[in-house]
Amino acid sequence: MWSFLKIKFIYTIFFTALLALVFVAPGNELIGSLEAKAAPEHIVFGVKTEIPMADGERPRRDFYVNIGSNAGVKVGSVLDVFRSITSSDNLNNRNAHGITFKFAKLRIIHAESDMSVGRIIEVLPPAKTPIGEYPTVIVGDSVAIADRR
Repeated sequence: MWSFLKIKFIYTIFFTALLALVFVAPGNELIGSLEAKAAPEHIVFGVKTEIPMADGERPRRDFYVNIGSNAGVKVGSVLDVFRSITSSDNLNNRNAHGITFKFAKLRIIHAESDMSVGRIIEVLPPAKTPIGEYPTVIVGDSVAIADRR
């Protein structure tokens, strides 16, 4: 009798091999459009929201980022937040074109050597940003220290 683990193992091996054939096969047109890109160096890795205790109270929302004082971030620093979205070019039959755009700013309220906590101080209006899935900062958005002007 086949156990659940044996079936799951065979299922995993089969689909891994199938994906390898689809994405690694020589001459596959999809490979050219799915170039491997390096992960962003600094990202939002966590979000914490407090629970409002009174009607009409706006909850605070903290964003945890993997950039800290080792990279020059300190309390009061401003980070630009970027979103990458994927688009398809149906006219030329191409997939996975990445578009990256700035859409928000965070002010750092706590900084440690390799991580910081920030809060949103600005979200660009929809007229100035491409349409995305979420109108706020989410886990996976990339961040960079804002220009010091």
